[in-house]
Amino acid sequence: MNVLLMAVSLWASLNYKPLSPQVYAGPDYGFYKLYQDSLETGSRWQFGGEIGVENIIPNIGIRVHGTYLRYEVPMAGMGTYVYDYIPISFCTEFNMLPFIRTRRAAIYLVTGLGWYLWKASFDGETITLPSGGKMEEKDLGFIGGISLRIKLLKNVGVEAVSRYHYMASADLDKYGYFDKDDKLWENGFSLKFLFP
Repeated sequence: MNVLLMAVSLWASLNYKPLSPQVYAGPDYGFYKLYQDSLETGSRWQFGGEIGVENIIPNIGIRVHGTYLRYEVPMAGMGTYVYDYIPISFCTEFNMLPFIRTRRAAIYLVTGLGWYLWKASFDGETITLPSGGKMEEKDLGFIGGISLRIKLLKNVGVEAVSRYHYMASADLDKYGYFDKDDKLWENGFSLKFLFP
């Protein structure tokens, strides 16, 4: 058995080709569910965009993703609350199957930080609190997820992704004792254009 393992290891080391960095960019289309105070506020499909570099270090890359989300929450007999979000994420991607030497497919664990610009408005006006502050914030957060990338051609690929965004948006002094952090669940597909 040890001889077999040594032979496979020798063969793998002789056939190993280091992975070189490759830049990619492209549009994506995803389904975003927003949770505020642990309740689902709304969900919607939305276009976004992403750029990144895979294999900065073999099997590790970086990516930046952004989109614009608008959730309308009607209140019976009162009007409609509108929540606008611009989530921008800065992530590291880790190839989960580094021992498979193929450039055609990869499964990535994606983790990183997010910057979330959001505001709440009612009847077209940003909501002003009794304290005088406006419901317009810039919050940090954390992202975790997984993606499957398949390269259809040398310079074109597709990716399916699922990411969970945890926004550190709670502000007890401004919004009260029961305010909680917001969450965003993203599931979608993207087209990748790869540049050698």
